[in-house]
Amino acid sequence: MQSLAFLAAGALGLQSGLSSLSGESGLLTVGDDEVAVIHDNWSGAARQIDTPGKRFFMPFLQDARLLKRSPASMALQGAARQTPLVVPSLSIRAADGSSFRFENFSLQFALLPDAAEACLIDSSADLQAAAAVVEAHARAILRDEYGRFTTASVVQSASLKAADTACRSRLAEALAPHGLRLVQLSTPQPRFDPLHEQAVERRKVAMGEIERLRTKYLQLDAERSAALAAMEKDKAQELAQLEWSLGEYRAEAHKQSAARRAKAEQYSEARRTAGETRRFEERQEALALTQEYAVEAGALQRLVDQYALSGELAVRAAWIERLKDIPFRVAPYRPDPGRMELSSAAEHSSLAGL
Repeated sequence: MQSLAFLAAGALGLQSGLSSLSGESGLLTVGDDEVAVIHDNWSGAARQIDTPGKRFFMPFLQDARLLKRSPASMALQGAARQTPLVVPSLSIRAADGSSFRFENFSLQFALLPDAAEACLIDSSADLQAAAAVVEAHARAILRDEYGRFTTASVVQSASLKAADTACRSRLAEALAPHGLRLVQLSTPQPRFDPLHEQAVERRKVAMGEIERLRTKYLQLDAERSAALAAMEKDKAQELAQLEWSLGEYRAEAHKQSAARRAKAEQYSEARRTAGETRRFEERQEALALTQEYAVEAGALQRLVDQYALSGELAVRAAWIERLKDIPFRVAPYRPDPGRMELSSAAEHSSLAGL
């Protein structure tokens, strides 16, 4: 027991002496934005403490380090390296051989809480010391992802979005083994030389005008389609109305045609009946006249036969019969002197011939 007490006293004395020499008291205060890593120098095991408060450790036998969890900002800008977190701007060669740059590119990175030991091994708990790792990965990944595009396509929003998404994913994957995580990535518009910038600006204006005209075209096409649809609807309604009116007119025409046909048939029937009646009457009249004329013809035939038998006597009798109706005026006889002379000359010539 005395030996154990002596060893314990000796250990405590050694610890107090080492603590006085190293300035460490074995008490560690973990803040709200800090993570503590306590490494056992004897066994090589390490444990991580992320709960705020005071923690005890054995100096010299254990190594305790505090790591900040708050993000650190890195800016890639300018032409010279100012600090580990302010480094020269990034120049990228595009897929078509031309180059462009990001004049003010920034990102934020922070400690990965579950991998604080890895960060401690790589950067000795100093995020500024880890900036070199972050810068190397950022430059390589940005050149790789943005260099896939041409200068004409890299300024398009779809290309920038695709490259930004790929860079975030690859940077997070590359920084994880170093105990770091990507918090924010701010990618500005790529910049070119002045002539190219002017060409890009003109192209942007032209593309904007093309997009405006395309939108206007789509709008006009939609308005045209709507107008055509409305016109077709109106014409369909008008056609339906005309077809209905035509049906009404056709029904009325059929009705009038049937009425006129019935009236015509009635008139035709009446005319036919009247014609039949008149034909019957005229036939009866013709029969009567035929009989009458037959009697007259018989009488005339008998008269002709009589005249044929009587001869000249019959003619004279007929003349006498006709003379009854002729009036005669009888005047006293007066001899004509000229006629008398003529008759006297005729008498003389007849006597001379004798």
